[in-house]
Amino acid sequence: MFSDFIELMKKLWIILCLALLLLVGCGDEQVPPEVVETTLPPETEAPAPLACNVIENGVCRFSVIRPEEGDKIAVECAKAIYQALAKQSGGNVILSTDWIKPGTAYDPNTLEILVGLTGHPEAKQALEQVGYNQYGLIPVGNKLCVVGVSPESLQSAADRLVSIINNRTEQGDAGANLTLDEMYLTASNMRGCDFTLPAFEGAEFAGTYDCHDGVYKAFFRDVDAGEFTAYWDLLAADGAAESARRVLGGNTFVDAKWGKWDLSVSFYPTLGEVGIAISQKLKAPPAIAEEEYTPVQPLLTQLDNYECGGSMGYLIRLEDSTFIVVDGGMNMPGAREVPILYELMKEQNTRADGKLIIRAWFITHAHNDHYNVLREFASVYAGRVKVESLLFNPMAPMYQAMTETPGGWDVREAASKLPGCTYVKIMAGQVLEYPGCTLEVLYTSDDVYMLESYTSYNDCSAVVRIRVGGQSLMVLGDLQTVGAPRVAKAWGEYLKSDMVQMAHHGYYGGSVELYDYIRPRLILWPASVSFFDQHRATPINKTLLARDYVEEMILAGNGQKTLALPYTPKK
Repeated sequence: MFSDFIELMKKLWIILCLALLLLVGCGDEQVPPEVVETTLPPETEAPAPLACNVIENGVCRFSVIRPEEGDKIAVECAKAIYQALAKQSGGNVILSTDWIKPGTAYDPNTLEILVGLTGHPEAKQALEQVGYNQYGLIPVGNKLCVVGVSPESLQSAADRLVSIINNRTEQGDAGANLTLDEMYLTASNMRGCDFTLPAFEGAEFAGTYDCHDGVYKAFFRDVDAGEFTAYWDLLAADGAAESARRVLGGNTFVDAKWGKWDLSVSFYPTLGEVGIAISQKLKAPPAIAEEEYTPVQPLLTQLDNYECGGSMGYLIRLEDSTFIVVDGGMNMPGAREVPILYELMKEQNTRADGKLIIRAWFITHAHNDHYNVLREFASVYAGRVKVESLLFNPMAPMYQAMTETPGGWDVREAASKLPGCTYVKIMAGQVLEYPGCTLEVLYTSDDVYMLESYTSYNDCSAVVRIRVGGQSLMVLGDLQTVGAPRVAKAWGEYLKSDMVQMAHHGYYGGSVELYDYIRPRLILWPASVSFFDQHRATPINKTLLARDYVEEMILAGNGQKTLALPYTPKK
């Protein structure tokens, strides 16, 4: 009995000694609970559950980090997350950027919420773990990454985290607590994007953007011809059935049906860029009923500027005595621009049935000095003029709001006021056919998403070339100096045209390189006399007017001018 007691005491002594050794080994160091690994997991590894609380006993353990050079959306998303955390934790939250002081090493151990594509490596790795159409809250090492494949999907990811913070934070006796588990740390599809594109090996994914009208477009960079062909074969193997293919200026455009989705695929070799537009709602231009007619000489009219400064409008009479309208103008008070346009069509109409038919009304972009005439025309003359289609490509409101000069009226409303009018969302690479005329779409607001930066909505102007009467007219709208280089690089020598509409009324529009590719004999300048005099000596204008390929310039401010096509410029 006594011997048993001795053995028991020996065991207790051993246990006590081991415990003392452990305490000595730890010293005074406070080991935080739920320690996470600082090594980044390999790219092929699925996201691991976040191993610590975001808010613990009223203290937010994470800083909120956004890109130093982040766009407006990333900045606002980071601010919203910061405010939600501060509200729940009592305000002890740090909001900062990914800037690292020179000479200071990046610390992967710091607990951070990374908002958008920061310069920290975990953000890029997290983005690689979401699909081409997704956003998510992705944990990587000690970072919680809020990522999306575009600004609007990043907004969705941030909104989701804010909602979790507001609804899942628990208030305890010692303060608030918020733990994120695997249920919330996942990727989700963008709204309306329940498709899964095959992986594009070798290409750099550049984002999937909401292009409005139910159209989403995925972009890929650093693509060569072989890689494009291989990826198209992959799409075809996945069920994409090609319906049309066009090669314009060395660029390839493919239309296809992919299950319930319509695909419009573009490849620009000089840009090394592939775009895949995906939609269920795109409408084709209405078919033109075949009818016998005696061809008439096509006419091109540059409408009077009415001393507006920057108003723009053109009327084209086709060989069947129907019309195409480009923009229309500002509709200046007292100028009677709308009835003047109507009377001009009546004057030029030679149809035996007397019907006034506009085959297409094309709007370059949603600024009122371009669409106001259409706005009133649709209300006043809807019963007297048949408008078959409205051609336009609107930019999603979120992206418009990121520009300095967002569009105004929703141009698409005009189609609802014009009986039988079809709204057609135009896209680069389309070729629309009309009697004796083709309209090639070379650039739209969809292309803006691939510009390194843009601040002006003018760079969302669609660029089209109209071939009629044996000549070609390049319409640049208000394209400015950010979009112009893309058009020049994408199309090059293919841009050569007989006539050009001066970009942005001659106010820092286009580029010398772009005009040198177009090499117009005739310049149509949609500006008032005073506006022209004020800006004629800007570097681009001065250089263009001195080019020997330019033979004539016609200024809208000098009054309405009608040209019979083909037209010979007057030197």
